[in-house]
Amino acid sequence: MSFSQTITVCASANLRAVSKGRGSVSIQNELNTITSTMNELAVRITSLVESEGKNMESDVYTELVGAERTIGALLRRLTRVAARVS
Repeated sequence: MSFSQTITVCASANLRAVSKGRGSVSIQNELNTITSTMNELAVRITSLVESEGKNMESDVYTELVGAERTIGALLRRLTRVAARVS
């Protein structure tokens, strides 16, 4: 199973648990948790890029900057979704 398939399976299981009401987790709480985790990840990647960027191979640096931008886009989308749910 690939990494993206693993994420999809885990996310699907998580959503089923939320929709069944296990642990009384609301969609808003779940979105807040996901957003918080993504935010922490974004901070870590940005820190890595800023502190070690000059020592990285250019292709590694480029991929990390791309990942940083992708996470930023995901965070914006999650924020929009959370605003609609609340």
